[in-house]
Amino acid sequence: MTKHTEGADQIYASGPESLAAGALTIFAGPVSGYTTHILTTSKGDAPIPLTWIVSGRIDQPHTLKGAPAKSAIEFVRQERATVLQADPSVPEWQLEYDHLAPEDHVTLFLTGDPAQPLIAAIPSGRGPRDLAGLLSEILPILGIQDSAEQIGAWLYYLGIARSDEGRKAGLRALLRLNVSWTKFGPAIEFLIGSPNSPMRSYVFGLVTFAGRKGKFGLDAAAFLSRHFVKETDPRVSLGYVLNLKMLLAFTSSGALKATIADGLRYRASSGPLPPEIAEQYRQIHAAHPGLL
Repeated sequence: MTKHTEGADQIYASGPESLAAGALTIFAGPVSGYTTHILTTSKGDAPIPLTWIVSGRIDQPHTLKGAPAKSAIEFVRQERATVLQADPSVPEWQLEYDHLAPEDHVTLFLTGDPAQPLIAAIPSGRGPRDLAGLLSEILPILGIQDSAEQIGAWLYYLGIARSDEGRKAGLRALLRLNVSWTKFGPAIEFLIGSPNSPMRSYVFGLVTFAGRKGKFGLDAAAFLSRHFVKETDPRVSLGYVLNLKMLLAFTSSGALKATIADGLRYRASSGPLPPEIAEQYRQIHAAHPGLL
């Protein structure tokens, strides 16, 4: 597996639920005492900040996990301009919450030694950036000790989650719990039927990721082939075929390859392929002679 592939896989392997599960305590609240300290700037007549440190505090922390805070909690976080390449040490999911603004809320994850914990400060706002709201939904599920019960709770949550970020957290958690296809399949059939194309793409990519990890076998391949054939949005279909091409490159299973090939052939026989997808077919044919 290449380093590029590993980086892309982050969105299917970890998210807020991963950091939350390992945190000793989690607090949230509005930012007070917001200040910035610029570390580096661009060169030229009108330099702009490139990297900086944000510091602040939560005066009255709302406890999401663990023991209540006895006083205000101070934090610092390092940020960088969007013109720079993302810091590889920052998980992909955290980038979605962007920079911390003075009017934002912040969520603090305390890990490590309780006497001197490490504090990860993640911005939280409204809508898709409502990290504290998301955690309030998923922390009770993460606290369930029995794996079968937790699987059941996640499956139920997929149908009631307020946001796609919540649904993604549930899907990732179910993979980590080694959910069976018998339970997982019906849930993702519902989700991949969403009119929301980013959610369809995420489900397709997550099942591809699971297939490359040896999960679900022919069930995953059949699911992917079926939904590649059904997809009508050319942009989404291009993402699907790129995932199928990746799975073909990773698997050594002849039966799995044949199942994917059946879907590819059926789609090609159903009508003309957009040029971008036709190019992917040519590449698959070159890499796997005789498959198509």
